[in-house]
Amino acid sequence: MHERDRGTPAYAGGRSQWVDVAKAVAIIGVVLFHAGSLASGNDQAARVWRVLDIGIFTFILPLFFLLSGLFVGRSLGLPLLAYLRIKVWPVAYLWIAWSTLFVVLFWVTGGRLGATVIATLTLHTILWYLAALAVHLTVARLTRTIPASIQLTAALLLAVPFAILQPFEGWGLAHTPHFYIFFLVGVLLRDRIIEAVRVGRAFHIMVFVAVGMLLLAVAGVVPQADRLVYALAPLVAVPVILIISRMLTGWSVVARPAVYLGRRTLPVFVTHPLVVQLVGLAVADRNIGVAFALLLPILALSVALGVGLTADWILSRVPGVFGPPHRKKGPAEKGYERA
Repeated sequence: MHERDRGTPAYAGGRSQWVDVAKAVAIIGVVLFHAGSLASGNDQAARVWRVLDIGIFTFILPLFFLLSGLFVGRSLGLPLLAYLRIKVWPVAYLWIAWSTLFVVLFWVTGGRLGATVIATLTLHTILWYLAALAVHLTVARLTRTIPASIQLTAALLLAVPFAILQPFEGWGLAHTPHFYIFFLVGVLLRDRIIEAVRVGRAFHIMVFVAVGMLLLAVAGVVPQADRLVYALAPLVAVPVILIISRMLTGWSVVARPAVYLGRRTLPVFVTHPLVVQLVGLAVADRNIGVAFALLLPILALSVALGVGLTADWILSRVPGVFGPPHRKKGPAEKGYERA
């Protein structure tokens, strides 16, 4: 993206800082969500993290997919083959390359690390997001001539049954259609979202929080409505995080490291499953106290961030690690925005 967000601090390249702050929040949430399972060694801690994970899951994927769609930009106007080369293939390549690594590690380590072939092909690994994003990018290009209102309505109708019936179950096979609506909102309503975030204030956060509390009250009074309430939760959580992210850009102590992390979410994302698995192996079959079990996911988060950022520093210039080998851009591809 090369457009500056009016009234919002931006750094070289023109991308608004709040986007990267929001991406930092999302990747921290993703790692914590997966690391929450490490607390299972203590029943009390496991119950606490189960509740936290439910809260975290309300926003991490909707936020990531919305941000992914937000700056697809004019690339939808590329010829189909060019679009597939510069937008879809890099994402699909990452899923193929890192999934292959996970499968090899599973075989080499006797199942201690990585993932099975079946889990990979059925999108039952953490890397499913990359496969889903490639699908989302492709569908958005193929349907670009359809009126936005029809696209959004169809995506919403497709998402509803998965959101209500399988909020956690089904992994990528269920979540791919489930979260397409957020990606599409980012693609089609980009300008409105940017403007809404720009004008968002503490008052708006309070309104969203009040709505969230009302939804919780409904779920408490009518237990049968809990899945519907949970399906609606991202509509409250995501706007709050976006507005807070924009507000944080004025606080340099937080904004600087958040922007740094937000621009390096990919290395953290693809490496953190292995870190969580390694930490799990280190504490397996041990009786751990409630305090340590409560802190273990946070410790794993710290290690995962360190490993991901170190990998970025060391390997970011190595072809094929965090993207397909360099290919010279064709003339038809020049002048288009990159996501």
